[in-house]
Amino acid sequence: MTHAVLFANSQSAESSKPRPAIAVGSTDGPPPLFRAIAVEASAGTQIGEPLTTHWRGVGLFTLLALALIAALAAFAATTEYSPVHRVPSFVDLRGGLVRLSAPISGQVRELAVEQGAWVRRGTLLAILDSDPLRADGGTEHGALRRGLEEERAAIDREVDAARQEADANQALIDHKLHGLRAERDALGAQIQASGDLLTSLKAQNDQLAAAVGQGDVSRLQVAQKKDEVTSQQGRLAELRAALARVDLETATTEAGRQVVAAQLQGLVENRRRSSGELERLIVQGDAAAEQTIRAPADGVVSTAMIANGQSVAAGQPLFTMAPADSPLILRLLVPARAAASVKPGIHVKVTFRAYPQEKFGQFDARIEAVSETPSLPSEVEPTYRLSEPVFIAVAALPTPLRAADGQPLRIKAGMLADALVPIERRTVLEWLFEPLLRGFHESADRSVAAAPAAMGVQ
Repeated sequence: MTHAVLFANSQSAESSKPRPAIAVGSTDGPPPLFRAIAVEASAGTQIGEPLTTHWRGVGLFTLLALALIAALAAFAATTEYSPVHRVPSFVDLRGGLVRLSAPISGQVRELAVEQGAWVRRGTLLAILDSDPLRADGGTEHGALRRGLEEERAAIDREVDAARQEADANQALIDHKLHGLRAERDALGAQIQASGDLLTSLKAQNDQLAAAVGQGDVSRLQVAQKKDEVTSQQGRLAELRAALARVDLETATTEAGRQVVAAQLQGLVENRRRSSGELERLIVQGDAAAEQTIRAPADGVVSTAMIANGQSVAAGQPLFTMAPADSPLILRLLVPARAAASVKPGIHVKVTFRAYPQEKFGQFDARIEAVSETPSLPSEVEPTYRLSEPVFIAVAALPTPLRAADGQPLRIKAGMLADALVPIERRTVLEWLFEPLLRGFHESADRSVAAAPAAMGVQ
């Protein structure tokens, strides 16, 4: 109970009694040690009598205190709280960024695209030149190319000369064949005439032989006619032999013509192979001295880290490409201490370094997959400095991401973020009593473990 003390300002009865007057300089007795007013003040006679009363709002105050205690107990029993792991993360493309490096050391002779350009698969991005200079101001590749070009020109001249020679031989052979065909035609006509004449002579010989028996023709005439027939048969045989000779020579000439054509074809094929080998050497030299960088897929050239005339080393990064229609994801670098809390399907909160949490808040994301084995720091993209192996988790981001005022946020691959992964959800009351419950369970376990030992001692 609360007491209030009230003091009356009236003097007590003792203070109202008359006090004897003491004359100054009187010698009737010793002077008092303290003044009378100080004695009366110490006795409280000048303050008044204390009075006791009660505060009328104490009941209402008690009810409010009990209601507040009940509300706090309900809040602690129903409200869940979960500590979180802050896992470093970064924004990436689902298919990953395409990074192109210099295949050779050299100089950028031509830069065909700019940063942010949209390109198709196979589009020329840059041309690198690695042809070393010579003391005379020329280049090694240029000298080699000139030598190969001269050798190829010599081969072409040789082929042209062989063609001209073959054409001349073909012309001679054609002229000879034309003469042989004319001779054959003439021999054929002569053979035809000789054959007709022989037929006529045989008929005359038969008539004379029949007339010999009648005595109209002498035997001498018959013998002369027979000699004419024999002579004509010999002439006809000579003509046929000449025709056979002409046919054989014609066939031989035709074969010679085919041999000339085959020789020319063989020479052309041989020189063509030599020219093709030279062309291959030229192309190989061009490839060794010049490299073209082309887009491996459709997408946007997000980074172009070279300029015209710049010297580059083999393996140096040149371009970074974002493939077309590849959605953004979040890659979490989960340390071993948080690996048990990161599972597929759980929801996490994400904060971006470029968008402070105090202004833009947190964003929802859902874990899609977690690697089965950890990756070493050297195997992870150098976004963060890692000192321990990490598991790689992939989380899907909502699209589009919007700020608290509804404005869409610009999210790009490579942006740094932090994923807040909940460890375990409990009520506040469970977290408050967790040390007591843990101590109780530990003592119970010790008692259970000590019971068999005690029984064994007995």
